[in-house]
Amino acid sequence: MSKAIKFKNNTYLDSSSIVHNKEPLSEIINSPLKTSAMNTYNAKKNQENYINSIKLGKGTWLIIGEWRYEGFDASTWTSMINTTYSGASSKYDNDGYVNEEITGLLVNTSNTEKTIYLNLWPRLKDIQVKSTMAAIRIR
Repeated sequence: MSKAIKFKNNTYLDSSSIVHNKEPLSEIINSPLKTSAMNTYNAKKNQENYINSIKLGKGTWLIIGEWRYEGFDASTWTSMINTTYSGASSKYDNDGYVNEEITGLLVNTSNTEKTIYLNLWPRLKDIQVKSTMAAIRIR
């Protein structure tokens, strides 16, 4: 339940009216963790496939992207697009199940949200993957 302080002149003060670094305090308090929905995506071979995305506001964010493929003979390249820093990963698996996780860091000093994309590049064939993303604001 929202609470506000009421002054004698009928002026109210709550966390949405307090600003820190041009961002309402209510946004800072209410959004330390963001997640994307679980997506199923048909990734095409030999091209970029943005298999999932997440929008992040101002702050420093630690981002985790994850995808999995249930099948044989997968050779892939995974990266995260629009981050301040992210490693990339190459994977080959012939055991019938591939699960990949990748992390990134976003330092967004702007009040404009940035969209971070989880990018998958299958090398050998088209594959159907399930993916999700999560981000936590660390500052």
